[in-house]
Amino acid sequence: MNFLQYLGNRGLRHGRHVGVDIGGANLKLCQLETDDNQVRVLDACSVPFALWQKPEELCEELSRLLPSSARTATVSVTMTGEIADCFLSKQQGVSHIVAACQKAWAERAVGYFRQDVQDCFVDDETARDHYLATAASNWFAVTRLLGPVVQQQETGNGLILDLGSTTFDLTPCRESEKVTPATDWERMQKGQLVYTGVGRSPLACLLPNLEMEGQTVWLAQELFATARDVYLLSGDLPEDVQCCNTADGRPAIKANAAQRIARMFCSDVPELPAGWVERVVKTAKANQAMVLQQAIERQIQQIGQVAWVVMMGQGEGILQAVCRKVLPHARTYRLSDCL
Repeated sequence: MNFLQYLGNRGLRHGRHVGVDIGGANLKLCQLETDDNQVRVLDACSVPFALWQKPEELCEELSRLLPSSARTATVSVTMTGEIADCFLSKQQGVSHIVAACQKAWAERAVGYFRQDVQDCFVDDETARDHYLATAASNWFAVTRLLGPVVQQQETGNGLILDLGSTTFDLTPCRESEKVTPATDWERMQKGQLVYTGVGRSPLACLLPNLEMEGQTVWLAQELFATARDVYLLSGDLPEDVQCCNTADGRPAIKANAAQRIARMFCSDVPELPAGWVERVVKTAKANQAMVLQQAIERQIQQIGQVAWVVMMGQGEGILQAVCRKVLPHARTYRLSDCL
């Protein structure tokens, strides 16, 4: 039984169903159609949206996100955008997101994933009243749906690893225990939420300084460049002239990435020593790989031997290299293997 069949057996009725994840930097959508226990993926996309900059535009963006062909679809929502600093609190953030969904999809049946109930999806009033269980719900939704699918094929403890543009989620799946709900604060204490990603992490966080001829050169502590620039230049992420979700708003191409990195040294590329940008890229990538490795090793210490791993997210390819080193004997799955 694959992942989509499992979703169908969770009670989805015949027809169109849409899953939407509302984050602080991206909106993600997956449209499904069910018929006689068969589930088909019709569409999937991720759209950059800076919620923290323009929360008042969320309703309009959600209206555009959902295609007109899905007017009769039921909508299932997870969220992490409630933590965006445009909101005074998580409670205000959840309420704002729910209100935007209500207005954007007034004619549709909308359910919000809640971590602490068996039926998973609740109505808008319940989501607002239990905002802490509705907030930061996407990791739990993935684990609750995906974990049992893999566990039907595997024995032993496992890890679900999701390396996105902003965060690294590590969810241990113990063979004899169910995954329990947790807030971001609880997960951060356990090392299960690490705020590092392959897109938005500031370069100065990955690489505070670099040595040059026995001297320490400190990078500017400004948002001049991000991890996306590192992985554009290393070839781990593709160039995308249409993507301007970068530190300076210019397209995500290698030439611009090199200039953004040079700006971290208050310079243009020609001012820097030959090979300097390449050295920054290599060192920053190695530093982040070490962070990922240490985070995985911490989970191994807590749960013991890991028999299987599921990797997903924008940084899935980067995770593969780390897992080959730290979990050489674990059976590895990509998200696509479970679909």
